[in-house]
Amino acid sequence: LFFRKDGILYSVDPQEIVYIESIRHMLVIHTIREILEIPYITLKEVLGEINEYGFIQCRRNITVNRKYIANIDTTNLYMCLAPGRIKVEIGRSYIKNIKAALGVKS
Repeated sequence: LFFRKDGILYSVDPQEIVYIESIRHMLVIHTIREILEIPYITLKEVLGEINEYGFIQCRRNITVNRKYIANIDTTNLYMCLAPGRIKVEIGRSYIKNIKAALGVKS
């Protein structure tokens, strides 16, 4: 994937992306090596490009790479992501889609 910021094209390997969040017109891409902030791009625009790499949307503004999911707490609605045990909240309306994407029965 390529992202433009300040006239510079940045290359990001989708397999190294842990999760992506959208914060105030800024896309924040958390990779295993760095955090990249890209202005004026929406999460929806990126989802079309990375869907084939196993990303799962867990909130309106957050999508995670399924290979980095360490565990999911369906009671308290959060998931831990492997590198650094990062906690990410899960939206109530997304829990069924997450379970279906992971093949977990309710």
